[in-house]
Parts: sequence; C-alpha cells; structure tokens
Amino acid sequence: MLTQECERRGLMVVEPSKKTEDINVEIVNVVATCKLPFKVDLEALVAKLPNNVKLNSRYPKYRCAYLKIEGMRSIVTIFSSGAMICAGSRSVEDAERDLTIAYNIILNHAENLNKANMDSASTHRKLIDSDVH
Repeated sequence: MLTQECERRGLMVVEPSKKTEDINVEIVNVVATCKLPFKVDLEALVAKLPNNVKLNSRYPKYRCAYLKIEGMRSIVTIFSSGAMICAGSRSVEDAERDLTIAYNIILNHAENLNKANMDSASTHRKLIDSDVH
C-alpha cells in the first residue's frame, strides 16, 4: 500500500532488500508547505483570533505565528511572507485540509493587506470560489 501511494505521488520506490523486509513502516507525521499569494499581517491576525493564533516568542529571529483551531489535526505555522508550514498531521489529506482551513481563516480575517495584496487575495478568492461551485 505504501509503495502504491508513493508511486501515485511520483516518488521513486526502491525495492527493499531481504534485510529490510521485516521493517514495519508507519507514517506518523506529514509536513506540508504552501505559499499564499499575499503577505500576512501577523499582529492583525493575532488580534482577531487571540485564542487560536500565537506569535512565535521562542525564536524572535523567525517572524511567524502558530494557528490551531478545533477540528484541525495539526498546527500551521504562518510567516508574514505568506509561507505556511503544516506539521503534525498523519496523512496528506489532513495536511491539505488544515492548510486550506488556515488559508480561509487568513483570507477572511486579514484586514491590513496593502492594496496590491488585497487585489491578489480577491482574485485568488474568486478562483477558489469558482472551483468550489
């Protein structure tokens, strides 16, 4: 099953040697990334959702916030550049779902995007809405 899933996703599969046939492989953590088409005002996001979004205070060098809401199976790290990292999910589908949830939350609560970014976000939202319907 794992071999078929890897092949389906275009990954190279190396047949196990006789020494490794007894190894039981289990996927326990999926890490996924995506890049939003606009920058994110992390402070505004935290102000809107103080119970669900926390600014990174442990590593001040990295300008990011952590998003976790009920129903999400992972934590999404959001950078002001628009990059997002989802870590902790147990499947690709869960990671995609959590990144989509994060994207929609950011898009719906971002209020301090500059005009160019807002135009990009609005265009992107129209594309997603047209795909849904």
